[in-house]
Amino acid sequence: LGPLTVTGSFTSVANRWQATDSSRTEAVDWFREAPLTITSGPNEGLVRKVIEFEAGQWTFGEALPFDLEPGDTYSVPAGCMRRFEEDCVAKHA
Repeated sequence: LGPLTVTGSFTSVANRWQATDSSRTEAVDWFREAPLTITSGPNEGLVRKVIEFEAGQWTFGEALPFDLEPGDTYSVPAGCMRRFEEDCVAKHA
């Protein structure tokens, strides 16, 4: 998944299960069902499934144990909702 994995940092945080990276421009649900890994801050190393992604806003399937801060970083591959045309062919080739 290397070529389909992106990194970034959160620009704003709503709570422990919702955060935004205003630099993300991918389509709605591009990262849905993907494992997002926190790569800095008190949640470093933790992984949460993305259950919703739209306009740079991430919603996780489970709250993080510690507050996220703007500037905390992450890594995440493109998601897969197990749809043949939309995911297997169009996203993952």
